[in-house]
Amino acid sequence: MTPGNRPTRVSCAVAALTASVLALAASCGGSSHRPPAPEAASQLVARALGGRSAVRSGQVELSLSLLAPSIRESFTLHSATRFRVTAAAATPTLALSLATLSRSGSSGPQRLTVALASGPHGISLSVQGHPVHASPQVQHALQAGYAQLVARTAAGHGRPIAPPGLDAAAWLVAPRFTSSAPPAAGNLAHVHAGLALTPFLADVARLATLAAGLGRAAGIAEGGLQPTAGRPGTSSPALALSGAAAGESGVGTVDLLAERSRGLPRSLAARVSLHPRPGTGHSAAAVTVSLRMSFSALGEPARAGAS
Repeated sequence: MTPGNRPTRVSCAVAALTASVLALAASCGGSSHRPPAPEAASQLVARALGGRSAVRSGQVELSLSLLAPSIRESFTLHSATRFRVTAAAATPTLALSLATLSRSGSSGPQRLTVALASGPHGISLSVQGHPVHASPQVQHALQAGYAQLVARTAAGHGRPIAPPGLDAAAWLVAPRFTSSAPPAAGNLAHVHAGLALTPFLADVARLATLAAGLGRAAGIAEGGLQPTAGRPGTSSPALALSGAAAGESGVGTVDLLAERSRGLPRSLAARVSLHPRPGTGHSAAAVTVSLRMSFSALGEPARAGAS
C-alpha cells in the first residue's frame, strides 16, 4: 500500500509537522533595539533566539544527527523551509522539504522524504514521492498556527508559538563572545556556550517523535522504514536513540553566529557526546547528538503594531 492510500494518518502527522515549521519560523525572531554598548553575549542571544519580533520571511535549514557507533545505530534528519508571513493571507506561503535516514544493526539504510508547499492557490503534499491529499486537518493546522504566528508578530512576540517549537535560547549556558568571526564581517558575532542538556534533549526528543510519527503515518515501520506488516514490533532508531540519550550524561557545546545590528541568527550548532551513567548496564551505548540550524534571507523583523 502506497502512502497515497493513507491520507488520514499522513495528514495528522503532517499537521504536527506544519505546526513545528511555523513555530520554528517564529523562534528565529530578532530585534533591532540594541542595548547600550558594550552588549553582553547573553543579550545578543536573547535578541537572536528569543527576540520580541518574528521575522517575516526567510529560509531555515535544520540538521539533526544521533549516532551510536558501538551498536551500529544512527538517525539523521534534514529539513529546509522557505516562508513568508503576510497578515492579509489566511494560509502561509511556505515550502518545506524533510528527509530522514535510519540505520539499525546490519540492515541497510532506510529513507523517508516529505515535501509540503502552501500558498494562495492551495496546499500540495507528497510522501516518499507519492502525492497525498492535503486533508482538512492539514489545512486547519496551517491556518490555526499561522493565525497565531501573525498575531504574535503584530504584538511583537517572536518566541515559539507552541510545542513542538524549539526553544534554542534555553540551550545556551554561560555564553561568551569569541574572536573567531571573519575579520571582514564586523557585524557578525560568534557566541560560544555550554549546552543545557535537559532542554536540548527534550527538543531532540520532540524532533524524533515527529519523525517517527511521519514514518508510521506513511505506513512504514518505525525501525527500518519497511512495511509494517513485514517488521512487526520494530522500534524507531530516532526514538530509541533520543530515549537513550535522555538517560545519559555528558558535556556539550553550542556555537551561535548572529548579526549584531539586527539581532538575527545566521547559524546555531550544538553537539554533545553522551555516555551511560554508572550502573546503567553493559547493553547501554554511548550516543553522540548534533543539531545545526542555519538561517538565510531573513527579512526585517516585524515591529509591534505592524500589519
